[in-house]
Amino acid sequence: MEYEEVNYCNTCPSGTRGLCCWFSAHDGEQHIALEPCQYLTKAGRCKIYKNRYEINPNCQAPTLANIKKGYYPKNCKYVVDSKIIPDIPYKIKIKRGNKIGI
Repeated sequence: MEYEEVNYCNTCPSGTRGLCCWFSAHDGEQHIALEPCQYLTKAGRCKIYKNRYEINPNCQAPTLANIKKGYYPKNCKYVVDSKIIPDIPYKIKIKRGNKIGI
């Protein structure tokens, strides 16, 4: 079952909302930077939600394969409903002031 037709993102709790919209980028050395998607608001909402896959190629659809890869926090409704245990647990934590921990 794919979950795209179900819009769980708009009902995501504020503590989790937008966590799946952070991306890692390698700087060419041994440093990895985590940055929010350019379309993510400070409230954790997507500015282009209805057309996100067409506009942003980095946006990952909530497919079973992506849930299995650990792209979403464990309390995301897509993950909970799928009953899938991700191969790699989601490890990004956003702290106050948008500081990131892994």
